[in-house]
Amino acid sequence: MRKSLLTVILGIVALASGCGRGGETIWSVAAPSPDGIWIATGRADRHSGPGNAAIVTGVYLQRIHDSGGAEPVLSFFNDLPPDKGGISLTIDWLTPSHLKITFSRHPDLYLQVVKASTFPCGTVKSLVRYGQLPG
Repeated sequence: MRKSLLTVILGIVALASGCGRGGETIWSVAAPSPDGIWIATGRADRHSGPGNAAIVTGVYLQRIHDSGGAEPVLSFFNDLPPDKGGISLTIDWLTPSHLKITFSRHPDLYLQVVKASTFPCGTVKSLVRYGQLPG
């Protein structure tokens, strides 16, 4: 009885240890806004574990001097890492308040924010484009 209880406890600990908070970042790119107030970050995170293996690609927006976390602007599941043939993206600032995101092919977005944040200095908007990346 004692041995089987110990086996069950060890099994639960092993399963729980596979549930990481955010996955492993396998690709990333960052672009500061022209006025130096914002930073847009794109990254692909590989998640693994029982029932949750996935590559999630997202773009995040954060004020550069803000100690809070970055807010997601868009997210999608990727079939492969970007460097292995998955959907890749570029991030460009058209103006200090307009962010352009271009994909190598059309992703199935499960999150797309059009108006990311409003502050006295204005609103940051995202512009999503699909098509061949310059390269």
